[in-house]
Amino acid sequence: MSDDYYVHRLQVSMPLATAERIADAALALDALAPQLETLAADVDGLVNHGANWFRYLTGAKHRATETARYVVDQAMRSAGGGGYRTASELSRLQRDVLAGIYHPSDTESVHNTVATNLLGPLA
Repeated sequence: MSDDYYVHRLQVSMPLATAERIADAALALDALAPQLETLAADVDGLVNHGANWFRYLTGAKHRATETARYVVDQAMRSAGGGGYRTASELSRLQRDVLAGIYHPSDTESVHNTVATNLLGPLA
């Protein structure tokens, strides 16, 4: 069977809620990509952001982690219980994106970095 047949079958049989989840996950990724591309271009171009660099980098890591968590959550909801099987790629992805919240810089550290950058040292 051709790929077109399978795409058509998926389109016909996919519940609207699943399609909306997939679309919402894609929108989240679409919003993140330009931010990361701009930051990477600034790194490559040796742009001088001075004291803002750490804020920009930790903020990008935080947004990427939260977006990845959201996208994988939408995929898990769409896939159903089968996504929890040990052999499932979704199960591995979920574990990996959840680990991202514990890698430096964690959410609290990012917020502290941003607040200090904007407001000065916090008492």
